[in-house]
Amino acid sequence: MVDKAYKPWYSFSRSENKGGEKLKSVAERIKEARLALGMTQAQLAEQAGVSESAIQMYEIGQRVPRDSVKAKLAEVLKRPIQDLFF
Repeated sequence: MVDKAYKPWYSFSRSENKGGEKLKSVAERIKEARLALGMTQAQLAEQAGVSESAIQMYEIGQRVPRDSVKAKLAEVLKRPIQDLFF
């Protein structure tokens, strides 16, 4: 018998904080940080050492970057890694 209320223990995004406020997903935070710097996806990809399609997938939430890429993205986007990914 499958519990219909089952929720997986993992999540690619934080949907709410303790106060019930909607939090931004990793995808939204990456895109927001990139746009704040006036960068294109191609520019971010080049500086982070990944493909432009990888950046596109990160920004739509279809893929989560590896830890080494997370660190590089945080560096290029001039944001603490915790603010982008945790």
